[in-house]
Amino acid sequence: MKKTGIACAAALALLAFACSSKPVRPAGPPPPPLAGKAGLLVGIWLRPVPAGIGGIRGLEGMHFRADGSYRLIGITSMTAVKWRVEGDDALILSTNTAKYPEPFESKLTIEELNATTLRLSASADYLAGTYHKEFELPRE
Repeated sequence: MKKTGIACAAALALLAFACSSKPVRPAGPPPPPLAGKAGLLVGIWLRPVPAGIGGIRGLEGMHFRADGSYRLIGITSMTAVKWRVEGDDALILSTNTAKYPEPFESKLTIEELNATTLRLSASADYLAGTYHKEFELPRE
């Protein structure tokens, strides 16, 4: 009799939990696929750390997401906020830092973009340079 009472109590508790929990629903529809250069940019782009930067060796780069967000890889001096393509050849990157929390936009020119190579130019921007597309993040 005691076992039956315990089993009934457990079943009731499970039923109460199942009825009280809300079903998990996605936050909204996924963003539509990006076309043109913006579509090619989505993914992970890496380059060797530029020579002379504190003697650091390794890879750094950017991971562009289809929703317009991105993250910097191996670059700790700034934080990525958002990205977008303007016109045929302008990549707008928004970043901030701990010292300057207000997002700052940089405009880089897309000199070359294909399935494996991204070359960005700007007069004085640390993120200018040549990157290669990767299909997984480097191990840290």
